[in-house]
This record gives sequence, C-alpha cells and structure tokens, in this order.
Amino acid sequence: PVSQLARRKAVAAKFVLAAEMFGQDIELGSDVYDRPGSADKLELGLRYMPVIQQLLNDGKLQAHPSVVLEHGLDAIIGGMQTLAAGKVSGKKLVAVIESRPDVARIIS
Repeated sequence: PVSQLARRKAVAAKFVLAAEMFGQDIELGSDVYDRPGSADKLELGLRYMPVIQQLLNDGKLQAHPSVVLEHGLDAIIGGMQTLAAGKVSGKKLVAVIESRPDVARIIS
C-alpha cells in the first residue's frame, strides 16, 4: 500500500514508468502513478531509444525470462497467489489468454 511507502516525510515515493517516455498523461487512478504528460520526457525517450535498442541488440540488456502459465485466464489467480507468496524471483509470469496464429506471426 501507498501508506507503507511514506515512512519518512522527507521522502516522496515516486515510481518510474516507462510509459512516461511517450509524453502523454498517465492516469492510473493513484497519486503515486498518475502524472501529467511531459514534452521533456518525450524528448529524452526519443534521444535514448536508439541507445537502448543497441544495448538490447548487443545482449547487454535482457528481459527477465518468461514462465508461461498453463490454462490461460484460469491461471491468473494462481499466478497472483504465487507472486504474493514470494515464490517468483527474476522471472515474469505470462498467461496466454488466447492462442491465435495470426498474432503469433506478428510478434515473432
């Protein structure tokens, strides 16, 4: 909860959101996450995107490995319970909602 983040009055909790680089308002319904769009952040994102892409291409930045949960949508509750129990570290859980060959072609 947000209340746990505010342990010291001198510290303001703020999370970095990758979506900020698009320069648009972010409205997720929480003071911690909501923020106005920023032309400066858009410019920063545009300037650093080629650098980030090169790091990805060179294998110097890597995403956490994915663990695909069986049974699609039905697996989400179990996945959330696994996360809450602290049984997942350094991996991202993925629930495939629908298997569609046309989508697989687009993202592969």
